Amino acid sequence: MAGRGGPCVVQETVFAAGFDDKYIVAENHPSRDRSRTAYWYIIRNAQSESDPMGILRARVMGPFPETQYRKLEARLNLPNFSIVYDDLK
Repeated sequence: MAGRGGPCVVQETVFAAGFDDKYIVAENHPSRDRSRTAYWYIIRNAQSESDPMGILRARVMGPFPETQYRKLEARLNLPNFSIVYDDLK
């Protein structure tokens, strides 16, 4: 578990995220290394979200390099990164 927010499904340091009714997306710097960036998406479903520990059963996809993620973003119509923490970027 990561603090009081629930289980950690994307490694530190997440600096951007977004969501819609199908997906949650995240962008992070693995191991706090700002020279590296990875991209993730989580497939949302009612079963995993109704159970407090259900996120552990959710389909977490990633990490992806940017070029691969951009292709997936276009193909799956992934949501934009609507939350960005510039101080962590």
